[in-house]
Amino acid sequence: MGKTESAVNEQDSCRASMIIRLNNGKLIREISDCEVSYHDRNIIAGIRYGMLGMRCGEIRELTIPPHLAYGKHGVPDQVPPDSVLKIKIKVNQIIDHQPTQAAQH
Repeated sequence: MGKTESAVNEQDSCRASMIIRLNNGKLIREISDCEVSYHDRNIIAGIRYGMLGMRCGEIRELTIPPHLAYGKHGVPDQVPPDSVLKIKIKVNQIIDHQPTQAAQH
């Protein structure tokens, strides 16, 4: 469990660290600090969806199916087509937190 009461929602951006591996354990990339937004289509969908509800300081291990990652095309010389990804992610900071509609009532 994270350190704060508020959790990542669809309106947030956050700073995160992550380790991205193929399902077989091969390291694809380590990212020490990046900004992630739910609406940023440059971030794979599985990461955006997997971060919802996380709290600052929380760590999750995500298993992301191909259709929420790089799909049937993969990434040349890095991610084979139809690859399942294993991602360990930590939310370092929630930026511009806006409570969800349910939390406002």
